[in-house]
This record gives sequence, structure tokens and C-alpha cells, in this order.
Amino acid sequence: MSSVPSPISAEPAGAAPLRRLMWFTVGYLAFAVLLASLVRGQPGLLFGQMRMMLGFLSYVLGSWATVLALALAVALWVFGAHRVAARARVVAGATLAVVLMLTAFSLVKTTMPALLPFWADPALAAVDRALHGGHDPYALLHDWAARVGLPGPRMHGFYLAVWALPAMGLPILLAAFDRDAARIRRFLLLYLFAWPVLGNVVALAGLSVGPVFYDRLLDTERFAGLTAALAASGLADSGLGSIQSLLWRDHLAGNTSPGSGISAFPSVHVATATVTALYLAERHRALVVPGVLFLLAILFFSIYSGYHYAVDGYVSIVLVTAAWALLRRPLSLPAAMRRRVAIAPVGGLR
Repeated sequence: MSSVPSPISAEPAGAAPLRRLMWFTVGYLAFAVLLASLVRGQPGLLFGQMRMMLGFLSYVLGSWATVLALALAVALWVFGAHRVAARARVVAGATLAVVLMLTAFSLVKTTMPALLPFWADPALAAVDRALHGGHDPYALLHDWAARVGLPGPRMHGFYLAVWALPAMGLPILLAAFDRDAARIRRFLLLYLFAWPVLGNVVALAGLSVGPVFYDRLLDTERFAGLTAALAASGLADSGLGSIQSLLWRDHLAGNTSPGSGISAFPSVHVATATVTALYLAERHRALVVPGVLFLLAILFFSIYSGYHYAVDGYVSIVLVTAAWALLRRPLSLPAAMRRRVAIAPVGGLR
């Protein structure tokens, strides 16, 4: 008589798709290292990238240490030590997959300008202005923020640290807190769609630097108003201004440290915020409003800071939402085949 595994000994939900994520990230990293080695001639990039990515991930997790400790305490109380220990192995694997994925993403992103020149900025800037009644979106947002007294520099931490936990660490959060294998699989696919697909493949097709670097790239004064607005808001003298200056220096020097690559279209910040909002909406209807507000805040600051054209975020929202809708649809089978599946005995189909 066969025994049914107990809940304690059973594999945690989502373990199988998370294993597939690990295999994908290993292949993705191998491709990134090969690409960077061939194009840049720097085969030793990998170890420095992984060390810096681990340091950044440790910083993000440390920033959320209190929340994560509370979540662990609740998990121990609700599920018990055995189930938490089993899930901890899956969480450890997800953490390693995140580090490998982000390392590969950074290697590819910093290599993209060596493959193609930045070409799409004039077109994106023109589309932005056409979509907003002849105005640049950054100007509209800075005018509104000045009227309501929005403290722009304070949003910088939100745009980076608060965004980073769900945006970068979604597989870790899924492994730790989600028990729906189908939902875990769906959002792991969306996670990969937002990072490698949009952030590398689509970004390479529309390679651009964004409004804040437009004049430096093309030697124009097209976005002189943005420079003045960033100075007036205090952002130019904040940590954001320092990071933007560092990004441009790294670009000119060809540096490849994590986060140093430049590409505006489409916005990975907004894409991953969209994934987060959709996940919250699936978990509970009460989380729809916080998810939408989070997405709007990221979209707002991506434009306000000059990192992105508005169209960068709009396209990201549309593409991620469309991918989510497709992943939620059941497989479309002809009616005759559906009847065969319905009546076939177990093992009857090959």
C-alpha cells in the first residue's frame, strides 16, 4: 500500500519552478560572461560582479531586517519549525538564483553600448512631447510637485531601497511566503520577462540614455530645462545627482560595476513595479490600491528624476500587463481535443 507524503515531508510549493529558475540563471550567466568576454575582452568580470551584487543584496536585505525577522517569527508560529526548515532550503536556492540573474543582467546591460550605439533618444523625446500636448512630461511633474510642495529628494530612497526588495527579490519572497505553485510559476516568468527580456533584449533594440543624459550624449540643450528643474528641486545636489554623475562617468570609462549600465527604454523600474502591483492584486483585493499607488510612485519618480521618458514606463506597464494576462489564460485547445482530455483515463494520453 503506497503512503501519501505528509505535509511536513512534501516538497514546498513552488520548488520545481524555482529549480527551473536556477537552471535558467546559470545559462543566462554563462551567456553573459561569454558575451562580455568576447565583446569587451574582460573574462575576469564575473567574480567582481558577483561580489558587488552580493554586497548590494546584503544591503537591501539589511534595510528590511526588522520586517524579515518579524515575518520569520510569524512563519515559525504558523507553520512550525519543520516546514520552515524545508522552505528555508528553497529560499536559499532562490536567493542564489537572484544573485546569478542580477549579475548576468548587469553584465549584459553594461555590454550593450559596445554592441549598438545609443540611437533612440530623439524619437522617444518626440513621442513623449506628442503624447503630452506638446509638453515634456518631466516639466509637467516638476511644476505640479512645486505647487504641492513635494519633497523630491526624499523620494530617492523610496525609488531605490523600497523598490529594490520586491523588484529584485521577488523569487525570494515567493519562495518564503507563497504556497500556490501556479502563481509562483506565473510570477517567476513575469520576473524574467521584466529583467532579461525587457531590460536586455527590448532595451538593446531601443537603446537610449534617457532625458538626464540626452544633452551629454548629443551635445545639445534639448533638456536644459530638466537640468534647471533638478537643481531647483534639490535633486541635483542629493544622492540622486551623485549617482547620475557616477553613471555617466562609468559609461565614459567603460566600467561594468553592478547598476552602472545606462538604458532608458523600456523602464525596468516600472516593469518590476508593475509585476509587484499585479502580484499584490492577485493575493488580495485589499492590496490592489497599495499596489497601484506603489506603481504610480515609481512611474512618477522615474520621469521626475529624468532617468526615463514617460513612454518608457507606459510601454513597460502595457507589456508586463499583457504578459500577465496571457499567462493567466488556460491553454486554448480545440473542442474535440478538450473532450478527449476530459474522458481519457489517467495515462491514456501520450
